[in-house]
Amino acid sequence: MTRDDLKKWSHRLHMNQPPNLFGKDKVPYRTIGYSFFLFLVGTIFLCLGFMDYVETGSMTTATSEESGRPYEKLLLGALMFIPGSYHVFVGLLAYLKVDGFKYKDVASFESDQWWNDHCD
Repeated sequence: MTRDDLKKWSHRLHMNQPPNLFGKDKVPYRTIGYSFFLFLVGTIFLCLGFMDYVETGSMTTATSEESGRPYEKLLLGALMFIPGSYHVFVGLLAYLKVDGFKYKDVASFESDQWWNDHCD
């Protein structure tokens, strides 16, 4: 057996590996938890902003000190709801093992190294 034959055999061996039956995807629990928090609080602020809008009748007819309250709550709610709902949706579909969705598709809000360095 020559060195070239050994290289070809090694290459064939590595290219024809069976799939790992025991491999697991790392579940980003913290990221999904933060996303669920953003989703929940964003939904609450959107509901409160909409209720203020319905209560006053419009965005601008309230008194001067209350004129921006629906805007503030709706904007804050939208800024929290949109990324939270997206990441919760992707995490849920990855949990249900829908084709095309994996836990690595969920963007990580922090790295484990940063967390270990700053929170000990």
